[in-house]
Amino acid sequence: MDSKKPQGAVAVSPGVLARGARAYAMSTRPGGEQQVGADALRDVKEAAAALAKTVAGGKPLEELTARCVSDGADPEEARPFADLIFKTYWRARLKAARGRLAWGIGALVIGGLITGITYSAASSGGGTYVVTQGAFIFGPVLALWGGYDYWRAGNAGYRS
Repeated sequence: MDSKKPQGAVAVSPGVLARGARAYAMSTRPGGEQQVGADALRDVKEAAAALAKTVAGGKPLEELTARCVSDGADPEEARPFADLIFKTYWRARLKAARGRLAWGIGALVIGGLITGITYSAASSGGGTYVVTQGAFIFGPVLALWGGYDYWRAGNAGYRS
């Protein structure tokens, strides 16, 4: 096992990051979509997946760009490609974080309302009431998880 492989880095075929960055740069030029073939699109997909895993490993944007350049990409082509992968990854993480935060707070509020309403009805007329334990346990867990991911995206240098 190679112990010198940096944490968060994913092994890819030599030159794939450079070819992916080059194909992405070509596709963004006017009329470039017609110039990019199926092999180049496959390189873009493979390179994007490798870079996304690198971002997930906690690596900053500059390291993604440097990784493309060390693989042979032109720095002018590597930066926009790495930037796209970085922003796409964190945009997806933020969307998931906001969803967890909203679900967690919503569960806590609805659980509190159900408990409060049933307690009020039971205390005035007698009877039983419902304590929504699941909402009180999992609501804050979801909210904290979403809040942590949101905070992490801000520390990574991306927040939209």
